[in-house]
Amino acid sequence: QALENDWTLVISVAGSASSSGTTVSGNIQVSYAQNDTTATIGNNTKATAYDSIGIVADQQSNIYLVAANASLSGGSTSIGGTTITAVLLNHTEASAGNNVDLTAYALNQAADAGIRTPNRAERRKGIVVSATSDQQILMLGIAASGTGGNTAVAGVVDTLVILNKTNAHIGNNARVTSGTTASTDRNGDGSGDGDSSEGHIWITAEDLSTVFNFGGALSASSSTGVGATVITLVFDKDVTASLGAVYDSNGTLIANTSGSAIATGDVTVSAISGDDRSEEHTSELQSPCNLV
Repeated sequence: QALENDWTLVISVAGSASSSGTTVSGNIQVSYAQNDTTATIGNNTKATAYDSIGIVADQQSNIYLVAANASLSGGSTSIGGTTITAVLLNHTEASAGNNVDLTAYALNQAADAGIRTPNRAERRKGIVVSATSDQQILMLGIAASGTGGNTAVAGVVDTLVILNKTNAHIGNNARVTSGTTASTDRNGDGSGDGDSSEGHIWITAEDLSTVFNFGGALSASSSTGVGATVITLVFDKDVTASLGAVYDSNGTLIANTSGSAIATGDVTVSAISGDDRSEEHTSELQSPCNLV
């Protein structure tokens, strides 16, 4: 298994003040993260387990970005701005290659039998190919400007871009067997061994994002006040799960081909992408002022 867990906290503060002249201040925060998390069994591999076989890749990002800015002038022009830009490029892959032969008898009855993946509380018995990517993101941008004279300008721009590829797959001409029956000959003596078990096959890819993005701009002036907040979210996710597939070097599916999957339990091939987004943006102008 391949596990990656990133925790990032960035706090930046900027400000300027003058009793009579012009004040200008800015806070620019940029975060870029690129992760490659891969668990794989190579081509032509034969693997047999009394219990279970797990190929697990899990990538988790916890990102907290806070930026604040204040600009104050006692008698002229005050300008303040805050920008937060975050870009995430995550590639998470769990795979078994072409011509593999995987057998999990799922006969272990102990409490720790089976495979537990980071995104599941229960243990699963059989063959598990699991790729998961989970992002928890908080962005908070604040800007304030104030003047007792002419013009006050405040602005906030928050931008989040998530470009993820999350793939779980078993390749071309694979033979995948999970569980056993009483007639299965495991030791090769020509007769059934008399054991039976419920074994499942799971090939699952999940990409989940939880985002809280807050932006606020406050402008106060005895004359003209301008306040603006812009929040931009871009999500581009490629989430795939497949059995009997061929991928190119970039992880793009180019062909579905033959193979076999036999299980005494369930066979599940699933791809899930989910986003939970909360956006708040506030721009305030304090009077007396003219909206521009």
